[in-house]
Amino acid sequence: STEAYQKMTKEERDEYFKDGLEYFKECYPDYKILDATIHRDEGYIDEDGKWQKGLDHLQICAIPLYYNKEKDQYEISTTKAEKAHLIREMEREGRDTSHVDLREQRQYLHDRFVDHNREKGRDFDYKSQEGKQTRYNVKNYKTNKEQWEEKKKNWKKKEKK
Repeated sequence: STEAYQKMTKEERDEYFKDGLEYFKECYPDYKILDATIHRDEGYIDEDGKWQKGLDHLQICAIPLYYNKEKDQYEISTTKAEKAHLIREMEREGRDTSHVDLREQRQYLHDRFVDHNREKGRDFDYKSQEGKQTRYNVKNYKTNKEQWEEKKKNWKKKEKK
């Protein structure tokens, strides 16, 4: 849950993200990582126009490469890269791989992520709505963006004084 995460020290959070990156590499060996950055500076403007700090998060930029044996070339395809990984995992577990669909792929990888974190003593509630930021409709977004721009102008004026 958000509460459990917020109780972690900065060092524990850094370890959590480092572990998450290693887990990503293990789960998605066909992805080529271009960048991985911990973001601690993001947030959002709430319905009252006040800035709310968002949760730290790890942002991974990666390209899903899939080797197409028939064409003897690499292709960029999230679906094919994930499916290839899932089939390898299912074969490793001795499961039938004759039919694998995208929903099953994503559910399997999500469940594995939850299990991985529980093994590390991180029993977060991944279905919790707590800490989720509100998605604004266009009108609210424009209003909040204008308010935010005005606040930034005021801060700059104060800094100059």
